[in-house]
Amino acid sequence: MKTRTHTRLALALVLSVAFLAPGAVAQAATKAHSKKKTTVRATPSPVKAEPGSADFNAATDLLNVQDAYDRARKFHSQKRDAEAVELLDEAIKKSNDALTTARDPRLRKTAGDLLARCGSLRLASVKARDNALGLPPAAPIVMTPAQRAADSTLAVATAPEPAPAPEIPLPEGDDSDTPDDATLALPAIDNDPNAIALESHPMVDKWLVYFTGRGRPTFERWLTRSGLYMDSMKKTLEQEGVPTDLVHLVFVESGFNPQARSYASAVGPWQFIRGTAKIFGLTVNSWVDERKDPQASTVAAARYLKHLYGLFNSWPLALASYNAGERTVINAIERQGTKDFWALRLPQQTRDYVPKFMAVLAISRDPERYGFDTVELEDPLAFDEVTIPGPVDLRFLATACGTDVDEIRRLNPQFLRNAAPGKDNLVSLRVPDGSGERLMASLEDGSLALPKVATPDDPAVLRHKVRRGESLKSLSLKYGVPAKQIARYNRLGKSSRLRVGRTLSIPMETGGSTRVSAATPSQAGDAATAGATAGATKTIKVKKGQTLSGIATAHGTSVATLRTMNGLSRRSVVKAGQSLKVPIES
Repeated sequence: MKTRTHTRLALALVLSVAFLAPGAVAQAATKAHSKKKTTVRATPSPVKAEPGSADFNAATDLLNVQDAYDRARKFHSQKRDAEAVELLDEAIKKSNDALTTARDPRLRKTAGDLLARCGSLRLASVKARDNALGLPPAAPIVMTPAQRAADSTLAVATAPEPAPAPEIPLPEGDDSDTPDDATLALPAIDNDPNAIALESHPMVDKWLVYFTGRGRPTFERWLTRSGLYMDSMKKTLEQEGVPTDLVHLVFVESGFNPQARSYASAVGPWQFIRGTAKIFGLTVNSWVDERKDPQASTVAAARYLKHLYGLFNSWPLALASYNAGERTVINAIERQGTKDFWALRLPQQTRDYVPKFMAVLAISRDPERYGFDTVELEDPLAFDEVTIPGPVDLRFLATACGTDVDEIRRLNPQFLRNAAPGKDNLVSLRVPDGSGERLMASLEDGSLALPKVATPDDPAVLRHKVRRGESLKSLSLKYGVPAKQIARYNRLGKSSRLRVGRTLSIPMETGGSTRVSAATPSQAGDAATAGATAGATKTIKVKKGQTLSGIATAHGTSVATLRTMNGLSRRSVVKAGQSLKVPIES
C-alpha cells in the first residue's frame, strides 16, 4: 500500500507542477524556508511538465496504469482473471510507452516499477484463468489406459470422411509467363508472421565467426544431438502459440543436453532454476526433476517466453530477460530510456546471449552457406508413451520391455533414481518403440504385475550452509521458497544480515508420494533378471570419516531415505563401525 501511495504522490506532483505558476512555487518554497531555520537535506525539484509535453502525457498514462493495476488486483481476488488480464495488457502497453517517452528519470523509474508489478500480476492471473478453464499444466496429463483408448476411439469415430480431390484445370494461355530455370531454383520467401526477425550486428557476426571457426566442433556436436529432440520441441512450441524459431535457444542454453546443469543451478535443456520451474508448473524434488523432461520443460519455456514477450513486445528483450531476469532488463531501460537491445547496458553474459541466439538462427536458416549442411543428425527419439500403476521400479519395467534400465532412463531423464513416483496411483512414462502395446496387454491380462516401490516424501526442511555471494533472494530462486518465508523461519528481521557460513533451515513443500512395496514380480519381471527385489536392502558398516550425505551419494539414495530406513533423527550422527541399512541399486 505504501508503494502505491508513493507512486500516486510522485505522479500527482508532476501533474500539479504543470498548472502552478513558477512564482507560486518559489513563494511556497520561501515561506517554508522562513518557518524552518534548521539545515535540511536537499530534495529533488519537481518536474516542470507542460500540458501536452512528453512527461505530462507519461505521468497521466501512469496514473491510469496505477488505477488499472488496482482494479486488476481486485478482479484477481474476485477470481475474475480474464478481465484482470485484459486490463493489465493495456496497462503494460502504456508502461512500456512511458519507459521510452518520458525524459525525467523519476518517471521512467515509476514506469519500470509499474511494468514489473503489472507483469507479475498478469502472470498470476493468466495461471488462475487457465486453471479455471481446465487448460493442461506444463507436465503431460496422466491418463488411464481406458481413457487413452476412449480418446483414440472417439477421434476415429468423429473424424469426417475425406473429400475427393477436385480436378483443377490448367489455365489457358501462352507460355510467355512461365518462369525460367533460374527463377524455379530460387528458395521460398519466408513470410511467416510468427518468425523471429533475424537482426544483423557486429556482435552477431562475432558469434558466426566463432561457430564456423574455433567453435565448429562444439556446434556440430550440438547440431548432431538436436536431431533427437528438435521436431518434438518445435511441435510443442507451435501448440503453445510461440514461434518455433525459439527452439534454437536450446543450442545456446544447453546444446540439447537434458542433463545440463549450470553454475547457477539451472537445469535441463531450457536451463530452468528451481524457483522459475515451480512457477511454470514443473515438479522438482528428490525423485523427479521435470526440468530435464524435454516435453514438459519445453511447455514451461514456451509459457515463460510468451509472458516475457507480452511484457516488452520485443523478442530480443524477451530473450535477454530469459537470461538475466525481467527486472534487470527493466532497470536498464529505466536508466537509458530506450528499448533498443543493442544500445542497452546489460551484464556481459546477456549482451552475448541474444547475439549468440541470432547467430544460431542465421545458421539454421542457411546451413549450406555456413558449411553445416553435411552434418548428420541423430534420429528423433522413437518411443511409446504408457500410463501404468505406480510408483514403479524402472529396473523391473526395463526387463518387462526387453531393454535395460539405462534406455528407460534415457527416454525419461526426469526420473532421478531407479523409481518413477506415481500421481493418483498412476505414472506416465516412455518405453522403447513397439514395447508399449505388449506391456499394456501383459498388465491387462494379468500375466505381468510390476511391483510398486516406496518413494517417501522429501524432508519438510532442508539445511543450507550460506556461501559467499548468496542472498535470501538467490536462495528463494534456488529452492522455490519465498524469501520472506525463509527469513521468518530463521528469525531474520530487517536489521539481521545473512552471514557466510551460517546454516539456514529451508522449509520445503513435500513433493513425493509414499507408497508401500506390495506386489511380487511376474515371470517377465523376474527378480533375478532385474538384479534385486523392489525395496531390497543390505547392511553396511560405517567407515571412519564417512557421513550420511556421502553414504547416500555412494548408494544412489537420499539422506532422508537413510534416516527413515534406520530410524535416525535429524540430529543423529553416524559413527565409525555403526551398522546401516542401505537400498540395493542395480
